[in-house]
Amino acid sequence: MANDIAGQRVKDNKTGFARYLMDGFFVMSMSPRFMDAYDGWIFFSDNTQAA
Repeated sequence: MANDIAGQRVKDNKTGFARYLMDGFFVMSMSPRFMDAYDGWIFFSDNTQAA
């Protein structure tokens, strides 16, 4: 269903899919838990190179 909606938005507008992704990212970025998860992911990815 989600793929159908995204596909329809692409047909409606050449930038539809980009807007679809940005809308989703914006909603996630507004969530306080999102930044906690993002900071945690950065720490986890950098931790492999920690001295």
